[in-house]
Amino acid sequence: MIKLEEEICFFQTELEVTPAGNTIFCARPLGGSAIDEDTRMAQLIYRDVKEYAVGHTCSAKWIEKNNAVSKVSTTWLPSSNVKSMSSEGVAEFETLSKENILSTLWLAETSGDNLISGLRKLPKLYRQWYLTQEEQIDGLDSDLQAQAKLHIKNAESVSRRINATIDLIANDKQVETAFRLANKAMQLQRQWAEPKEKKALVWRPFQLGFFLLTLESVADEKHEDRHIADLLWFPTGGGKTEAYLGLIAFTLFLRRMRYGESGAGVASFMRYTLRLLTVQQFQRAAAMICACDALRQGDDVPRDIKEKLTDIPFSLGLWVGSDTTPNKFKDAKIAMADANAHNRPNQLKYCPRHIDTLLTWSVDEANKKGLNKEFISEIFKAIHVESIKIQHETK
Repeated sequence: MIKLEEEICFFQTELEVTPAGNTIFCARPLGGSAIDEDTRMAQLIYRDVKEYAVGHTCSAKWIEKNNAVSKVSTTWLPSSNVKSMSSEGVAEFETLSKENILSTLWLAETSGDNLISGLRKLPKLYRQWYLTQEEQIDGLDSDLQAQAKLHIKNAESVSRRINATIDLIANDKQVETAFRLANKAMQLQRQWAEPKEKKALVWRPFQLGFFLLTLESVADEKHEDRHIADLLWFPTGGGKTEAYLGLIAFTLFLRRMRYGESGAGVASFMRYTLRLLTVQQFQRAAAMICACDALRQGDDVPRDIKEKLTDIPFSLGLWVGSDTTPNKFKDAKIAMADANAHNRPNQLKYCPRHIDTLLTWSVDEANKKGLNKEFISEIFKAIHVESIKIQHETK
């Protein structure tokens, strides 16, 4: 009789190893040989992380107490305690919060020397922090010191770029105004999203740092840093979206002030690698765009700002393939008439400004051959929105 393969197999087995006598387990070298920049960086950052085993077709775990491992074993369902990352930054940045410098409302309402002196504190405190890190280099293993010095060099570059942006804000009135309006837009969209919250939106240090790090090369079309792709890394929910939406808002305002109506048109692309995030990110971008357009029409603009931002509304579009949204006006019209259509154009369900107002979409026959410029304006002109026109630009 031939037994089934399953009957001659062991399931959920476990291999366990304990040290004998006066022996101890030694940690494996992290990452083996450092063959590239990422490996060298990991060896430095995770130099205190100990690894005592690696599983093959399974995982491994160990019991560690008082810097000694008493047992190593295999496991099929590994688990690990991961420490959360604080979005508030290091202790040196507490001064920024106490002095209200991270408040979008303060950044929008403050100008001139007061704004510049406040912004200067961010790179100053950042420099204080990384200089304390530099003092620790001599205590590192010799093979880690070169990489640590490179990190300090990169930190100095970041500090230099942030200070250069602050210099630009100090010397270019349009850049200062665009920066202040961008902060005001971010404050407005948060105010709409949380109408019961009385406090202003407060930037986390890394958010304002990223904003200032990238602003100069966005404002200067010939800037040498335009060849740099600045990666903003932070765990989910930390505030990455607000950071880059603030930069987009700055770009929109600056283009309108510099180039007038020629500054309208496509100013930014947002690309999503996770499809499930697309609609949610589009909704958040829509709130920012509506806030920008509210300011364009003079709603809640700081009193000392007089720049005209043209009569062309700020707008946004969603292009994710015809399986999700129609690419042609005729297809949009068909989808709107079919409640079960999988690619309906009405991706926004609620008004970004009046979050309890359910939007009703309708086809705008009059504008089917061109871009409907009333789209964004209508969102916040009416408290009870009865219809939003479909934006369409024929090829």
